[in-house]
Amino acid sequence: MYTNKYISESMFIQPVRAEEILFHIDMLDNKKSNDTYDIPAHIIKLSKHIIAPVLTTIFNSCIAEGIYPYDLKVAKVITIHKSGDTSNPSSYRPISILPHFSKILLKDLQSFLDKNILCPNQFGFRKVFSTVHALIFLNDIITSKTEENLYTCAIFLDLK
Repeated sequence: MYTNKYISESMFIQPVRAEEILFHIDMLDNKKSNDTYDIPAHIIKLSKHIIAPVLTTIFNSCIAEGIYPYDLKVAKVITIHKSGDTSNPSSYRPISILPHFSKILLKDLQSFLDKNILCPNQFGFRKVFSTVHALIFLNDIITSKTEENLYTCAIFLDLK
């Protein structure tokens, strides 16, 4: 098993275990498109017991060295039609297709970030959080300040 005293005690990032990688591989969606490198998820699932030990070593080296490999950063960006006029560019939204191996590593990093780094009031781009949660949070602040006879001001900015 891979151990790194500096990481586990000072940084709180625990080494990745093969069992976690196997779990994340099982969670890959077969129905979605191939990844950036045209690798189908079902091929990774079929070879998971062979590649999990190798991925464990690679991912733990990435964590220990603080290096995220360039090949895992590459995304294929495509546009998906939302609604409206198909000739209007604002009727489309971009999505990024990531490498499957990147998704597997990111699951563990996301768990660490959620537990140790991200503010509890960070609602965007997190599982089980949505704009509804942000609105409830904002409503609670406004309500409590109003009950204290204090003024409340909010500024909203859309960077579209």
